[in-house]
Amino acid sequence: LRDYPNERFALDCLTEYFFNESKDEADDFSEVEESIREEISEEADAYFETREAYTNEMVKCAEGCGSESRCIEECHRVYCTKECPAANIFNKKLQSHWDDYINEFNETVDRQKEILDDMYEFTAQWYSKIESPYWSRIYAYEIQRVALTIIGNAYAAYVIPFMGPVHNDCGTDCSVYANPASYPPEEVKKTTPQAMPCPDIVKGKISFGPCDLGLDCESIEFGCAAGVAASLKRNFVKKTTTGFVGVGAKTGAGFIGAGFKAGLEVTVTDNNEVKDVGAKFDASASFGPGVTKAGVSTSGSYSLMTGLSSAKTGFSVGGKAK
Repeated sequence: LRDYPNERFALDCLTEYFFNESKDEADDFSEVEESIREEISEEADAYFETREAYTNEMVKCAEGCGSESRCIEECHRVYCTKECPAANIFNKKLQSHWDDYINEFNETVDRQKEILDDMYEFTAQWYSKIESPYWSRIYAYEIQRVALTIIGNAYAAYVIPFMGPVHNDCGTDCSVYANPASYPPEEVKKTTPQAMPCPDIVKGKISFGPCDLGLDCESIEFGCAAGVAASLKRNFVKKTTTGFVGVGAKTGAGFIGAGFKAGLEVTVTDNNEVKDVGAKFDASASFGPGVTKAGVSTSGSYSLMTGLSSAKTGFSVGGKAK
């Protein structure tokens, strides 16, 4: 029975060499992996410590707001101006560490493949010289054992629990927190100004024979009625001027007075725009002297532009309408 001492010695040396080469490569990768783990751990501790400080600041700020929602929103905005960029920076570091790990993993897998290929190439030259069924089975098993060890070292390198990115309620777009939220303007209470009541002393009419001068709080009117009636009225509030032309008469004897007029009336604005054209009539009668004077009046009008008509009758005692 041939012993194949040279072939066996060569195979023993080769399998041991490649076994150690694979182990050294696995140990080197473990050191790199551990270094990456330590850096992640240190950076994670620093990030979460800072995040806790930011959270405590926000809670203290919100406690001082009571139930004021805008104040609480501002506290959250200030929190996110710090937390949002801090989280983005930490996630970028995590991504960088992951990229470093993947690069190292791919490199160690390639080196383990080279070790495995070299082992098969060198051991095959000596294994092929062993013709003994006994020794060939033993060294076939030894070569397979080392090959599986090399493959296992490559697969074991991938087994690493890697920390995922951190999340918060601020999102990743930190620019939205750059400026404080604008407060809507306070609603102005709308009020309708009330006009001052027009005192009776302002209202009145002064007669000059067939002519009258009338005053009130908004306008002044001057007109005459002696067969032909005409008048001109200026309204200072509405910014309009009204002209009247028609027929009319005015008469009086002692404590009795009467008058009437009827005709066409035109109203224009200060921009020389015709606002209204229509027909108008007035009739009045009065009895008594001075403050005891009593009277009755009736008037009517019809607008040719709007088609609206109106009529009214009034009574007065002591010069005041009732």
